[in-house]
Amino acid sequence: IQTDAGRAIGHHGGALVSADGTVIGISGLVDLHSHIPLVPTMGSLMPRLLALLDSGSVSDAGDRLVREDDLSLSHEGELDVTVAQDAYLIDVPEGETVDVEVTSESDVFIIVWDLIGNQVVRVDETSTGAENLSLVVRDDGPYVLFVEQYSAEAAAYELTSSHEIASLSDPDDGSTPVFGEPVVGVLDTTADHDYFFVELNAGDTIVIDARSAALDPRVFAGTDTTGLRFLQGDDDGGRGLLELDARLIYTAGQTGRHVILVADARHTRSAGYLLTVNGEVPVEDSNVYRIGVMEALTGPGETYGNVSNRAKQLAMEEINEAGGINGAQLELVVEDSKCNAQDAITAYNKLTDVDDIKIILGTSCSGAMLGVARLAEEDGVVLFSSSATNPEIANAGDYIFRNAISDEKLGIETGNLLRADGIQSLATISESTDYAEGVRRGVTERFEALGGQIVGSERYQTDTLDFRTQLTLLRESNPDALLIAAQAEASAGSIIKQAREIGYDGPIYGEVVSIGATSLEVAGEAATGLKAVIADLDPGVSKGQSVLQDFRARYGYVTLPWYLGSAYDSVYIAAECLMETEDDQDADAFRDCLYNVTWSGAIGNNYSFDQRGEVVGLSNVVIEILPVAERNEENQGYRVLGPAPA
Repeated sequence: IQTDAGRAIGHHGGALVSADGTVIGISGLVDLHSHIPLVPTMGSLMPRLLALLDSGSVSDAGDRLVREDDLSLSHEGELDVTVAQDAYLIDVPEGETVDVEVTSESDVFIIVWDLIGNQVVRVDETSTGAENLSLVVRDDGPYVLFVEQYSAEAAAYELTSSHEIASLSDPDDGSTPVFGEPVVGVLDTTADHDYFFVELNAGDTIVIDARSAALDPRVFAGTDTTGLRFLQGDDDGGRGLLELDARLIYTAGQTGRHVILVADARHTRSAGYLLTVNGEVPVEDSNVYRIGVMEALTGPGETYGNVSNRAKQLAMEEINEAGGINGAQLELVVEDSKCNAQDAITAYNKLTDVDDIKIILGTSCSGAMLGVARLAEEDGVVLFSSSATNPEIANAGDYIFRNAISDEKLGIETGNLLRADGIQSLATISESTDYAEGVRRGVTERFEALGGQIVGSERYQTDTLDFRTQLTLLRESNPDALLIAAQAEASAGSIIKQAREIGYDGPIYGEVVSIGATSLEVAGEAATGLKAVIADLDPGVSKGQSVLQDFRARYGYVTLPWYLGSAYDSVYIAAECLMETEDDQDADAFRDCLYNVTWSGAIGNNYSFDQRGEVVGLSNVVIEILPVAERNEENQGYRVLGPAPA
């Protein structure tokens, strides 16, 4: 029950109740997938606390007190494995400067975080010797300083500081869980991770579960000499109450000591969890077709990544309720690709190496898609995206498909639109991602080919919040129009709003991210009149309209309807090919089916794929953003002006 809004942040009157009406929780903890906040009620919490106190099992969490004796100007430590980290508490008055030096013969580095999950500074200047940090305390602390390393061997170090800082003990690190018995673990601060050791023989398979109601646990495993970025990992495979629990099925590649690591998926929460390691792998149902899904469930693409994932879940449930595929149920194994290449590779490796997946629907973002396309092509794994649009994907390989329209077409049509609207000079601002860069490059190349002039061009990093300096420079170039190419909807909305705030009153052009629900909410009236070339659901295609109705009834909102529809269609196309091949492990036969399929679904009728896996038979339109008073769920905040000028 959410009484005030579909996506509340904080204490807004939300409640989770059981079937008999018992209140399980009220607003507080934000579930990253559904955006429903949740904390236990005192009536529910107190009996559990009393039971813990009576049993004495609270002591299982270990001694974590920070004592005065822990304060010192110098500390000695040793990082026993590659993934180890030592934590120190910096708690000094605002305005003071803390100088820290860490010396070691190994390659160590320093990271400082605040207690709400922001990385303040990272120092990694040398491979051996001294790392020096000078930190000006700009806000009341405390801060947490971590010493970490790259070496596969134990790394001894000495730390000296201009102010007394406290070492933080972590009894979880380096302990060994007993198979089948839950371990009470605690992530003590933001960005903390705990590591455990297990002895395994080559070929041994274990199941690692991490459960929590107070954070989003993520688990990793590998040999004790493996670096963090190369560990196998899982985020939400364990489902659980909030569908945030982690489950990793890990097979040892060699005999010896292996490491299990537990972290918070966003590095922002410090809370408890239960870790269980078992030696028996759950038996999979043989009457199930299993395919992978990689979407940006968190990160800059989370608005459309979650929409795509939910549309795919909706399609899967419809297929299964209708009897499945040749009598077998369809299962989607979901991983978070987070809209970047590195996390996409981690998700891909988990799906292919751990889950033995040969067919993957995804990714959400072009950078993630390009990051894993080479691996998929080499491995003979089908990668089928419903929203990645960078033109370079067309040449990624024989196993790479998409039913999203390439930005090559969008670039040509937006360039045509600009010239048709009489725009002679153009300024651009774009996010430094593969998607946004593809849009900017495609539009400007076409615009210049038609005689237009680019008078200013600015790029920004994904975490940028204030664009006024760059927008001021662009305004001073006196352009006829401003083009925005963004990866994140919130960034796009902020750019639109801030452009108007600094006095730019000319036309603004965007792309599909710029006209998403979150972007328009942030931009408000400043977005009125913005034009964009986008793919849009045809009101005359009844299937698309019914999918939107079903999605809204299920989830309470709709945004980016075309990409919602393309994600929905991708599952039905996959089901059609599985019906033909009858084998979720035969990627070659599935690929051949995609090349031969002609589909009519939510996003259009009779579309297909060419010899490069590119969708053909679909088209774009030109839209214009309406005034705030005229925006509603039905029109998504815009009106269609007509077909895009081809």
